[in-house]
Amino acid sequence: NIFKLSNIEYLSLDKNPKLTSKFPKSNWSSPLVGFSASKASSSGELPKSFGNLKSLMGLALLCSNFSGSIP
Repeated sequence: NIFKLSNIEYLSLDKNPKLTSKFPKSNWSSPLVGFSASKASSSGELPKSFGNLKSLMGLALLCSNFSGSIP
């Protein structure tokens, strides 16, 4: 499970049309600096704990199927 990698800094799920899962409601407290899921088929809401990513400087969700607000 890539969401349990505690030291991940950059995560790109771009252009993954077969990636259809929803994001787990895990404790997002990693030192993630950049996250991109543009043109991915993931859907649903970003978990509220996504707001715990204090180091996040870049977020790209272009042409994605997410709903709701960004925490």
